Amino acid sequence: MTISIGLIGTDHHPRTYAGFVRGIRDRSRPVHTHEEGTDVLKIILAAYRSAREKQEIKL
Repeated sequence: MTISIGLIGTDHHPRTYAGFVRGIRDRSRPVHTHEEGTDVLKIILAAYRSAREKQEIKL
């Protein structure tokens, strides 16, 4: 199997993606679950919204 990952920018290091690629290759579970990823995304989006609206956002 060959995996090609396109990167945007120049500050990416190959080790950043090593766990991701290893998981695909070995069919192993990721270090973080999709639920954790979704929670982090909600926090990031709330931070942007808070900055835009200049008020606290309830999570």
